[in-house]
Amino acid sequence: MARKLVVVVIALLLAGVVVAGPSGTAGADVGAALARASAALAKRDWSTVIAALAEGLRLARHEAPLQVTRVVVVDAPHTGLGLYHPVADGIVSDRRLRLYVEVENLGARPLPDGRSELSVDVSGLFSAVGVDGTPEVLGTKSLGSQQVQTFRPIGVHSFGVDIALGADAPAGAYVVDVEVADRVGGKSARRAVAFSLPP
Repeated sequence: MARKLVVVVIALLLAGVVVAGPSGTAGADVGAALARASAALAKRDWSTVIAALAEGLRLARHEAPLQVTRVVVVDAPHTGLGLYHPVADGIVSDRRLRLYVEVENLGARPLPDGRSELSVDVSGLFSAVGVDGTPEVLGTKSLGSQQVQTFRPIGVHSFGVDIALGADAPAGAYVVDVEVADRVGGKSARRAVAFSLPP
């Protein structure tokens, strides 16, 4: 079963990823990594299969578009990748909107000490949703910048956004369209999430 899964992964990557990207060598580089994985698979050398696939994925992420894979209304500040507790029904009872944001395919700038730097700017387009479901744009707000230096740039990163809405924010249904701009990779992506403020 594991062998079939690896063969399918390699086939999918070969079918969809091995194309020339902006670097000009992305297809060849990813293809070489997949060839190493395939050769190791024939020998059942699982450690080499994993290392080669990881290298191919790293190279492919560099060429792939940025993706905002999750924006979730949560009940506590950010603590780490995949670690969050959603607020029931998106109801923000304390007028403090906390978001868990997860992105994939971020660029990473190598640093002299062996770490890599990830850096993003975040903004939100806020809309109020009328009783008929029609959104009314309220405006765009900067939600700050996020910067991290890591020894393990895995291509997936998460962060928290904490927004004080104010005690006078009217009750009702809202949507915030979160945009993430990757300052290192020069890419951007967005994802919307609904929330509501009770009376």
